[in-house]
Amino acid sequence: MTRLLLLGGTIEARELAQNLHKCQGLEIFYSLAGRTHKAVRVGGNVRRGGFGGVTGLERFLQENSIDLLLDATHPHATKISRNAAAAAQNCNIPRAQLHREPWVAQAGDEWQQFGSLEEIATSLPPSARVFVSIGSRGLEAFITRQDVFFLVRSIEASSFSDGLTFKQHFPSGELLLERGPFELKNERALLQKWNIELLVSKNSGGNAMRAKIDAARELGIPVRMLASPPPVPGTRVKNVNEAFDWVTGQLR
Repeated sequence: MTRLLLLGGTIEARELAQNLHKCQGLEIFYSLAGRTHKAVRVGGNVRRGGFGGVTGLERFLQENSIDLLLDATHPHATKISRNAAAAAQNCNIPRAQLHREPWVAQAGDEWQQFGSLEEIATSLPPSARVFVSIGSRGLEAFITRQDVFFLVRSIEASSFSDGLTFKQHFPSGELLLERGPFELKNERALLQKWNIELLVSKNSGGNAMRAKIDAARELGIPVRMLASPPPVPGTRVKNVNEAFDWVTGQLR
C-alpha cells in the first residue's frame, strides 16, 4: 500500500482527492491548513492544522510511513510549499507541486502588479469603490484606507489580530460570504451592481477564479494584482490531470 500526503485547500486538491480515492493500492492523507472552517468534505484521512514547521512535517511523514507528497496548496501559500520541499528532501520522499500557470495580461487588460498587499492598499485612489477578492486573509493591509469603499468576498469572515470584526474595521464596506468557482455573467453583474471602479486580486492562475478578471476586462475596470510567487524548485505539474498522472506513475 502506497501512502500519499496531499496538501490541499484548493479546488484542484479536492478534485484530486476524490479521483485518487479510486486508485487501488493508494491510501491518501488529505491535509488542510484549518483556516477555513467551511471546508468541503472529501472523505478518507483528513487532518486540519499546521505541522509545526519543517521538523513537524518530517515527523508526520515518518510516523505515518508516507511514501509520496503532493503539494496542491494555493500558489501564494509559499511557506508550506517551502516546508514541504525541505521535509520531503530530508525524508527522501518523492514530491511534486501542483503550480498553476499565472494569469497573463491580455489585450484590454489594465493591470498594475505589486509585490505586497500593503503596496496595493497605498496605491488605491481616495474615494474609490474597490472589489477585494483575495480570500479571508490579508485584509489587515487595507484597514488604514477608511476613505475607500471595499466590497470583499471570501468563503468565511476574516479574523483580525485585534479581535475586531469586518464591520468594525470597514463600517462602510460590504462582505460577501461565497465559495467559487464563479461564472463570468455573475461576476460581470456583481461588478456592475456595486459600481466597482477597481479590482484587487491575487494572481493565482487557473480557470476557477479567472471570471472576475475577464469581467473586469470587459467592463474596463483596472486591476491591482498581487504578483504570483515563483514555484518552489523541484518537480512541478500544472493541472489536475498531470498531478494524477504523477501520483499513479509513482505506483507502478
